[in-house]
Amino acid sequence: MSVVDGVWQSDELISQDIKQSLISYVIILENVPENEQDWHPGTNKQILDLVHPSLFCFVNQITRVINDKNHFINVDNALEHIGLGQTIDIN
Repeated sequence: MSVVDGVWQSDELISQDIKQSLISYVIILENVPENEQDWHPGTNKQILDLVHPSLFCFVNQITRVINDKNHFINVDNALEHIGLGQTIDIN
């Protein structure tokens, strides 16, 4: 149960192994040069966006990628490219 309707919470929902793995990956995301840190606007450097969802919307084995650096897709021609490209596995 939670104080928010429809939300469940638990201190034991994930195993310690998974928790430690997540923490180790977060440390990598936090450990970037200061000039590359993405502080959330209007938070006076109190909220650091580690992975901003609108900037990094890649989903492994689902997102289609056109692997051609000379091929530019913009607002004017985006609809012509729907369904093109190939999914990739980054693992």
